[in-house]
Order: sequence, then C-alpha cells, then structure tokens
Amino acid sequence: MKSKARKDSNKKQREIAGAKVEGKIQCLICLHWYWKPMAHVWQRHKISAREYKEEYNLEVTKGIVPDWHRKILSKNALDNKMDEQLMRVGMNTRLKKGHSIGKYERSPITIAKLQKNRMPKKSNLK
Repeated sequence: MKSKARKDSNKKQREIAGAKVEGKIQCLICLHWYWKPMAHVWQRHKISAREYKEEYNLEVTKGIVPDWHRKILSKNALDNKMDEQLMRVGMNTRLKKGHSIGKYERSPITIAKLQKNRMPKKSNLK
C-alpha cells in the first residue's frame, strides 16, 4: 500500500489535474482518463480492482464505468436475454437450506453502508 506522503502527493495532483474529460473516468493513480478504468489499472499499474477501490475508499462491489457505457452493457444484456440465462444457470449454484457461506471480507465502505442501512431492532421501536 502507499505511504501517507505519496497519498498526499496524489491528492494534490488530483486537485490540480485538468478539466474533466466528458464520458471518461479518471485514474486516481496516474490521473489519465479512461472509459474502462479498472482494465487500465490492472494492465498499467498491476493492481486488482479491489485493491484500487480499497486504496481510494471506493465501493468495492460497484463497477466503475461511465454512464453511457453502463447503458450499453445493460441494453446488450437484456437484448441477449442474460437475465433469463442467469436464472437458469444460477439454479445449480443457489444456496440451499443447511449450506454454509464461506468467509467474505467486506470493505470498510461496505460495512459502513450496511450499518447505515441496518433496520432497527424491534426492541428499539417501542
């Protein structure tokens, strides 16, 4: 992971970085703009998407692509009936009663989000 001095340096570079490039997302490491930043991060900086998101306090489970690209991916998935395919193929991998789930390490941002959205206990609703 990065040192505090390097993080501070990167933060200053991001503040000084040029104008936003329409339809692209900026890499927070090198400050260049991409429409598939996670592919760039892996290929150029050799770190995984999860490591990148944790390093820059981004939500680990959420993809990072521009809205226009997300719309294209969604349309293609619906056109190819991916929802139906996932339901059919997923039948074999669904949890069944008595199955246990392996340990999954949640990111700090996900834990905070879950705690914020947690339903109050019935005893607290009186």
